[in-house]
Amino acid sequence: MGPPQSQTVPEHVLIDARPLNGLRNGLARFVEQMVREWPSVSRAQVTLISNRSIKPAQDLPESVAIHIDAGIWRRCPGSLWFNLRAATIAQRLGATHVLGTQHVLPLFGLRGVHRGVIVHDLVFRKFPQTMLWSDRLLSWLFVPLSLRVADSIFCVSQSTRHDLLTEFGVDPRITRTAYPGATFDAAGLEPAGQAGPTVRLLVVGSIEPRKNLAKFFRAFRLLREQGYALELDIVSGMDWGGAIAPELWRAMESDSLVRLHRGVDDARLQGLYRAADFLVFPSLYEGFGLPILEAVDKCAVVANDIPVFREIAAHLDGVALMAFEALDEQVAADLVRVLARKSVTRFRASMDRELFSWRNCAGVIASGMGLGVPGFSPRGPMVDDKGAGDDLG
Repeated sequence: MGPPQSQTVPEHVLIDARPLNGLRNGLARFVEQMVREWPSVSRAQVTLISNRSIKPAQDLPESVAIHIDAGIWRRCPGSLWFNLRAATIAQRLGATHVLGTQHVLPLFGLRGVHRGVIVHDLVFRKFPQTMLWSDRLLSWLFVPLSLRVADSIFCVSQSTRHDLLTEFGVDPRITRTAYPGATFDAAGLEPAGQAGPTVRLLVVGSIEPRKNLAKFFRAFRLLREQGYALELDIVSGMDWGGAIAPELWRAMESDSLVRLHRGVDDARLQGLYRAADFLVFPSLYEGFGLPILEAVDKCAVVANDIPVFREIAAHLDGVALMAFEALDEQVAADLVRVLARKSVTRFRASMDRELFSWRNCAGVIASGMGLGVPGFSPRGPMVDDKGAGDDLG
């Protein structure tokens, strides 16, 4: 008999699926769309793990398995559960890789298992006052330690990657940028904005201090009082963190041309984008800014002039950047000039559309963890050791 044949352990990745809890926010959309594309770019078996029910908005591939940790673990805070249980689940299922989808990783018990983590933003460092105290505490405890044990780190933008390298000094060789994708396929559709002099504006996202919506709402009120024909649709949950003064809310709610939408599904959200002339995005800080991609092929975008929006706008036509941190009167005056130029946001080239696709996003992450399929080379930014660079094209 010859020597025993070595056996290759099948590659099996556990993906933290806690964001897929039924809430329709940017984090849930990122994880869901990335997982849906994973089988086309990776050879590894996939198991989604969570301590609560997984409720995707769309059907997931049949090859994707789901493991729900039942019993007492359902009552455990998510990041704590992930740290206490991921190693046990990985051993039980024979996992070779673990992917943390929301900034944190299991810190112990994963010897020989590749650990990858996705960093969406550094809100807990840059705007900690905008977080719930419990989330801030968990981020303060787990994120720095997770970055230390990570074998691969994925950031949703070059701006976030630069902040990460600056704030934490992680090894740039293990950090990659995995841009989110344009979720809604609007190819061949014409925008459905209203004809005539009225300009219809749209805001999408949570109403919290760093979103800077109070500044925009005050400018909007100034222009309405001056007789400008403006309408506004707001897609959001409840106001929190004292972002909007009560008197400003009352003024907005009493305006018949301001509409607040809650619990909007994807079909309705697409309709609101197509009905709008402009998406307005005045945030002071974002890790990326997914609504900008959702607006592609549907309406124009006006956004605050911050690094991450400049990064995205470099690949798009129809994005106007302005200083939303100026005085209210100046913001209102700048809006008048910007809103006079109605256009539709579109990718500048096919390579830009490919760069900002969910398949490319999944491909960057899979290849960065050593799980990519032969013949598929994802696009990504070319970076130097300081995290700056130009996009490949």
